[in-house]
Amino acid sequence: MRHSPRPHHHTLNRRQVLATSVAAGASLPSLAQSSGQHAIEVEVKVQELLHAANPLLVGSNTPWVYGSEGLMDHDGQWRDGPANCAKELAPTVLRYPGVPDTYHWKQGLGPAVQRKPVFAYPGQPLQKIFYGTIEFLEACEHVGAQPLIELNMHQGNDAELAQQAAEWVRFINKQTHISRLTGKPLPKAIYWELGNEPYVMERNHPLYLKTEHFARRVNAVLAAIKAVDPSIKVGLPFALDTYSGRPWRPNSEMATVVGEHLGWAKKMFDGIERPQDLSFLAVHWYMPLITGPTNAEGYPVALGSDEQLYWGAAAGSETLRRVPGLINDLWRQHPKTAKLPLPRIGVTEYNSYFTSTRIKDKEIRQNGYVMTQGGALFVADLLRMMAHEPQMELGAHWSLNGNWIFGAFDVLTQANPPPVRPAFHALKMFRRLLAGGHIVASQVKVEATTKATGISFSAPWPNMPLASAVAARQGKTVQVVVINKDPARSGAIKLSLPGVQVQSAQVEQVQAKALFDSPGLPEASTLVKAEVQVDAKRGTVQWQMGPASYGLATLNLA
Repeated sequence: MRHSPRPHHHTLNRRQVLATSVAAGASLPSLAQSSGQHAIEVEVKVQELLHAANPLLVGSNTPWVYGSEGLMDHDGQWRDGPANCAKELAPTVLRYPGVPDTYHWKQGLGPAVQRKPVFAYPGQPLQKIFYGTIEFLEACEHVGAQPLIELNMHQGNDAELAQQAAEWVRFINKQTHISRLTGKPLPKAIYWELGNEPYVMERNHPLYLKTEHFARRVNAVLAAIKAVDPSIKVGLPFALDTYSGRPWRPNSEMATVVGEHLGWAKKMFDGIERPQDLSFLAVHWYMPLITGPTNAEGYPVALGSDEQLYWGAAAGSETLRRVPGLINDLWRQHPKTAKLPLPRIGVTEYNSYFTSTRIKDKEIRQNGYVMTQGGALFVADLLRMMAHEPQMELGAHWSLNGNWIFGAFDVLTQANPPPVRPAFHALKMFRRLLAGGHIVASQVKVEATTKATGISFSAPWPNMPLASAVAARQGKTVQVVVINKDPARSGAIKLSLPGVQVQSAQVEQVQAKALFDSPGLPEASTLVKAEVQVDAKRGTVQWQMGPASYGLATLNLA
């Protein structure tokens, strides 16, 4: 994610956002006022193994700025509250430095007191890199994560940036650095990414590169870092012009790249000399992401009502599910890649994202919807979709902490641990579901809705099922995430496992008073244990879910 278009996220805490927000549009009814219930039947075929569960989908991002948004103090030491919360979440990948275009890694080495203030990004003050390379690797060690490092691909010429990148790979992977936390060697970095979202850098940006020039720079940097360590896995920032795969035309669907970069995907394949040296294509997935022109009052024309925003987020995973197939089609058709194995997909940023609009220097209410149950439901459903896709290499939620509306937990507090945001629970559930074993076949029988008519980047999903699920098995333990997308009705869940006996079951689920209630505050969502009914011989488990809720069922087989 590019930081420059966003508000100065470090200047407002969550309560200030609420206090200064302006309202627009009607709210959805309270989830506590359920209008009945609907049946959700989930069948899990525990003997039908699909592919290995991928724990690397539950990663996160830790930008270097502001001590990783308050994760560390000005001495480069972890703050106890955020450290405990990060350890509990245990992301499997940490991506860094978050703002790579102007980042020179050597400026973040040595004693913190001796580091000099440096430029971060437009609109922000000069600041020291308290969260440098060593601190980042210690963070990875602390939470048990694989490092994923973004390279500076813009501030310098081709030769300078290739040398800078090669020296960084050599520093981390060819030298031994000892942790100040444990006294053990720090982890090496297997994953590297060639910059961050160059396809949305506009022509008036001082670091703008034409698409063709960026491809040439990729060749120089990729060759240099592979020469230092041939074993590293390198990702290329990648985007199709549209999520439908069709060429963008004026007044048609939303473009995912800035106009100067239309045709990004093909131009990358045309210009890259050794695509076989790429290990994955790095994409960023946000929904429904309202952008575009504003009306006379300053609101985005495409903003829509709360109901439209909810259904856009609820349907967003289906729009994104088609993207790997579209990438595969392009890969197979291009002469440079047609004979190569299909690319892996790394979703190096994902989250819900509604809008980032300010009117007269005040946040609009919809900005904070990322920090609500409605936003977390998208995260849960996207993870459900990605867990089903064996082509996925990794995923990294944006972001771990703070970071305006996006972090999984707050840092502008002295609480230990700090309060978590609704997406925290979704990430933690999938961290458990994907810890090992295999994804197994499952199917959901539920009513459908015609309300997902599309908004902004989220395409229409005619007859969208009102529930979804994913299941994994590890030995005699089966875990199932179930998502009730109906915002008006509770779900009567009947989970069946044909051919096996269930010895015991427990269900944790996340519910809320309202879809977009109390953004970022503890009452925005609540983690509760459901009362379950187990029929051991028939292999069925039943429980109730609230409207617009999601939960994790853990079953022990006989």
